[in-house]
Amino acid sequence: MELVCENISKTLCKELEFQGGELLTYEQRLKIEYILGLLLQIFNFTALVANSLNIAVFVKLGFTESSNVSLLALSITDLTATVFSVWTCICRVQAFKALDLPFNPDTITLYTGFGPWGFLIRCGAWITVYISFERCLCILVPLKVKQWITVKTAVIVVSVIAVVTLGPIVTLYVRWTTVWVVSPKTNRTILEVVVVNKPVLALLETVQHVVVGLISLFLAFAIVLICTVFLVIHLKQSSEWRKSAMSETANTTGIVSKKPILSKEERLVKMVISIAVVFIVCFTPNAVYHMCRALVPGFALFGRYQNIVSVSLVSTSLLQSLSASVNIFIYYNMGTRFRNTFRQMLYLDNKK
Repeated sequence: MELVCENISKTLCKELEFQGGELLTYEQRLKIEYILGLLLQIFNFTALVANSLNIAVFVKLGFTESSNVSLLALSITDLTATVFSVWTCICRVQAFKALDLPFNPDTITLYTGFGPWGFLIRCGAWITVYISFERCLCILVPLKVKQWITVKTAVIVVSVIAVVTLGPIVTLYVRWTTVWVVSPKTNRTILEVVVVNKPVLALLETVQHVVVGLISLFLAFAIVLICTVFLVIHLKQSSEWRKSAMSETANTTGIVSKKPILSKEERLVKMVISIAVVFIVCFTPNAVYHMCRALVPGFALFGRYQNIVSVSLVSTSLLQSLSASVNIFIYYNMGTRFRNTFRQMLYLDNKK
């Protein structure tokens, strides 16, 4: 079996710059990645704390409602993805690379960091699809949705999403493997990740990238976008109806209400809209990246534009980490039970 090592090194980058006229030099890439990396680790730390609290609150709330199951699954996915993101960032730090390590940080992160992170992001995307679609069903068929979507149904759907989206990760560990090689810098044997050069495995990886990386991502993005537009229209109609009802009540009784009180359903719809909007904003660059990877020759991690690709990946990671960080604020501001349980857990209330 022929193994071809695909190391990322400064020499290789400079060779590709000269041959392909790279738009971003290796030195510029390092400076940009250093700044973005610092921001990314700040957001990663925030996401770790926030999603740990989310999980604790949802577990304490219990699973009497199906929405708690899906939101808990999203928090677990975000937390796990953030752990892999933290490890990827560590492997990209130049000071860490300069240590006398028994492995190559540049390639080992594909195996233990960035690779699993990408699959978890897709899993989180489809859980967001389920959350949005579930809320749309509650509006379209309110009388039947409680029979269709139960806690058991939510557990089954989330489990299927996890298996379908995380299952193709097998292709990563089949296409790429680890070997012990002699490092020319240290003259020591280190662990290296290399690609197995077999046509069948290359075809398998291509199919996985097209089906899981492109079709499923854009399909998830489109469904969330459509559901969000539908929910926004419904919320606007509900708001107009409530204003009309309040106006008629005021004309009849002479009592004017200063602030309309949102129902539980409307608060939940508003929360789902907020989650979906954050997902759309933070996920758009990721979708653009995969489109460029599919359409632009050389736009790959080891291709002609690898410096731009590397910066793009850090940027998309930054936005994904930001998305995982802000959900707790959405839950806290729009979920009464979540807010009360959160405050009780952290002893923020004065009540004994």
